[in-house]
Amino acid sequence: MLENPEDVAQAIWKALKHQRSDVLVGTTKLSKAAYQLFPGLMKSIFRRVFGMKERHF
Repeated sequence: MLENPEDVAQAIWKALKHQRSDVLVGTTKLSKAAYQLFPGLMKSIFRRVFGMKERHF
């Protein structure tokens, strides 16, 4: 799921050119959309993928 360095560089260049403060490249766009639609599910998936533990308050 790593992005192509050229795609990252191009996205950063566009952000600078258009004075944007944030940049989403490639699969992060999909992840953001999925998180907005299914936040609970995506939190669980991200925790499993990155080895994070559930927090219970």
